[in-house]
Amino acid sequence: MKNRRKIVIRLMIAFVAILAVLTMFSNTIMNATIPKVVASYASRGNLASTNGATAPVVVENSTKILTVDGRTVDKVNVSNYDTVNVGDVLFTLKPVENTDDLTELQTQLTTLQREATYAARTPATDNGVQAARDAVTAAQQTLNDAQNTLTQANGKAATIAAAQQTINDKNAALTAAEAEVTSASATVESLQSQMDQIDTEIAPLQSQVDVYVALGTPTPTPAAAGVTPTPGTSDIEILCAQINAYNAQKAQLQSQVASAQARVDTASAALTPLKTAIEQAQATIDAANSIPSVSSAQTAVNTAQAALTTAQTNLHDTQINAQIAVDKAQDEVTDRNASIATLQQKIAVLQAKVDLTEVKATAAGYVFNVGVATGDVMTANQTAMMIIPEDSSERQCTVSFSFASSVAESLYVGAQLEITSGYMQTCTVVNIKPDPTNPRDMRLVKCTIDGGDAWPDEQVTVKAAQSNKDYDNVIASSAVNEDNTGSFVYVIVGSSSPLGDKYTVKRVTVTVEATNGTLSAISGDGLTNAQIVVRSEKPLEDGDRVRLEDLSSSSNS
Repeated sequence: MKNRRKIVIRLMIAFVAILAVLTMFSNTIMNATIPKVVASYASRGNLASTNGATAPVVVENSTKILTVDGRTVDKVNVSNYDTVNVGDVLFTLKPVENTDDLTELQTQLTTLQREATYAARTPATDNGVQAARDAVTAAQQTLNDAQNTLTQANGKAATIAAAQQTINDKNAALTAAEAEVTSASATVESLQSQMDQIDTEIAPLQSQVDVYVALGTPTPTPAAAGVTPTPGTSDIEILCAQINAYNAQKAQLQSQVASAQARVDTASAALTPLKTAIEQAQATIDAANSIPSVSSAQTAVNTAQAALTTAQTNLHDTQINAQIAVDKAQDEVTDRNASIATLQQKIAVLQAKVDLTEVKATAAGYVFNVGVATGDVMTANQTAMMIIPEDSSERQCTVSFSFASSVAESLYVGAQLEITSGYMQTCTVVNIKPDPTNPRDMRLVKCTIDGGDAWPDEQVTVKAAQSNKDYDNVIASSAVNEDNTGSFVYVIVGSSSPLGDKYTVKRVTVTVEATNGTLSAISGDGLTNAQIVVRSEKPLEDGDRVRLEDLSSSSNS
């Protein structure tokens, strides 16, 4: 039993020893594959740096000779730095073999022009606006009539009462007038009867007088009215006196007849207007009785108002639709005319291209940056070559440098930048604006350059300013890496285990505030008290395991 226990103990010791040996060899092999890095802490320090930039020269007054879309170069007559004058042939073109595009555009133009002609000849159509206006007018009249009827219905009782009162009043007056006519007519008849009786009495007397006259008896002078003939007067005188008495009575009766007849005429004249007034009042009553009730009249008003509103809405909608139709028609005309103008322009351009056999210089000077060769099929809006002024003093040359916004703060329009490479003499700032590639942090500084024989695309390096400033995080420039996303560093992340310490790297994005080539001032998250890789024997990636070598004194402590 004791021997078996010893054997087991010895086997366990041997297993542990073998495991330790294997672990040691495993760590040794693994360490051989893990890249070694040198890390350091970023520290606060002063950094003196020179802010420079390099950019190509642009000749602003150069003349670009553009390519002709779809044409094939037959022969190039110039090369770089040849001098040319206006009108010199730069290169020739092969004839156009396929004119289908031009034919298609001409066909489209003909179609549009025909459409324009047909549209101009087409008579105008009824848009319904006048009918809608007439409907509104009729609806308004209907409403007016309904409102008048409602007004009459509201005053119906009063109208009937007033008309009845008129009838009553006029009837009383009519009765009185008719009584007057009857009375006066009776008087006239009575007086006329008396006059007739007098005429009857006069007739025999006159006959007797006529006999006396026939016998030659002289007619006496009539006695004055009311005078009794003198006794003993002749018979004829008596007869004449009696006739005169009767005529006097008749005259009085005639005066009374005239007065009575005047009464008849006056009363008769009053009868007609009284009867007319009664008839009119009765007609008013009849008309009022035909007027509907207030509720019916109000319903008619409501219906007419609704009909008017509908007609007005329909007129409004019809006018809008009519105007829309007019606008559409006008838009069609405008669009068609624009299309015709565009096609005409395209045809003119394409026809000019088809007819074009050679491309000539539009300016005098040096030929530069020739980009076409014999047999090339050109595409649109490309630069075939450039012509720059032959006299360098006439060239308007600019260079646009990209500086950090902190550097550009010290610059201003008119400032002179120091040229450190190139043959130019002066570089003057003329414009400062945000750099489109990074408008938040960078500024584009445009400068004019004078002096020297400047050529397009020639690189010019300038020094903007020299800074001397304290920064929170200064590290060796070798620690800063760059890719298409920007600048970054690798920070050491350590962890402990029974088998030893383990180190990995973490990528941290930073901003390079300044650099002098050897040292760089950086800013970013997680840099405080962090070990930063300044050198590695192999390229690193985020999360890679590393081995530390030659740690800084801060790390050893």
